[in-house]
Amino acid sequence: MRSKKLLGIAALLSALLIVPLVFSLNLVDTGELPLLSGVVTSSSPTVFVDPSYVIDEALQAGSKFTVHVNVSGMSDLFTWHVKMSWNTSVLNVSSVGYGEFLSGTASPYGTSSSLQDVIGVFNDAGYAWVAESVLGEYPGVSGNGSLASIEFLVVDYGCTDININITENLPTKLLNSEGNSISFTTVNGYFSNKILGDIDGDGDVDRYDFGTFAGAYGSKTGDPNYDIECDLDSDGDVDRYDFGIFAGNYGRHI
Repeated sequence: MRSKKLLGIAALLSALLIVPLVFSLNLVDTGELPLLSGVVTSSSPTVFVDPSYVIDEALQAGSKFTVHVNVSGMSDLFTWHVKMSWNTSVLNVSSVGYGEFLSGTASPYGTSSSLQDVIGVFNDAGYAWVAESVLGEYPGVSGNGSLASIEFLVVDYGCTDININITENLPTKLLNSEGNSISFTTVNGYFSNKILGDIDGDGDVDRYDFGTFAGAYGSKTGDPNYDIECDLDSDGDVDRYDFGIFAGNYGRHI
């Protein structure tokens, strides 16, 4: 029966705090839910924001842009929950949608997104989450692809990280078809609509910005004096190429 096919999905979605969806649709018998246990450590796929850098001074207040939450090197992904966060003084989320990755399932029932969206957007708090699962007792999906797309509305001038949360309440979580957690690494995103070289974010490129740039010059990612705001070409170090960009923008203002 279809209800038996959906026993596995009930437990997994319960773990991701989306019980109301499953129960309201009468897909499961709550007395038969299995417990989740174990951690997969044989591989470490990546969950990443794509593009990782959105740096465009043309994206001022009222503009929109989209990033994707993608996975690579995935094996047997059955259920996922992703939580994203950002600086609310710079961005808001205008919409969240599902990617194509889990739709590659062999299950004839498809995924939970065919029944109902499991999405929460909380712009006041600066976070959003989205979840999806395969329906029925079928293997998870392996490979590379997109889990979700997030459209941002720019609300002000500035910059912000676009983080995949893994430690806060309702953290990002991946489960396989056995109900075990999948370990993974993350690559966060970054947005800036500032003039390149406006390191202090006051709307112009001046001597104060140069002082900060000079302090970071010669550094690379991981160095104590590395500053992403000074890495103007986003290549992981602050060098003569960044200085060329800085010099070209010196004196500009919004």
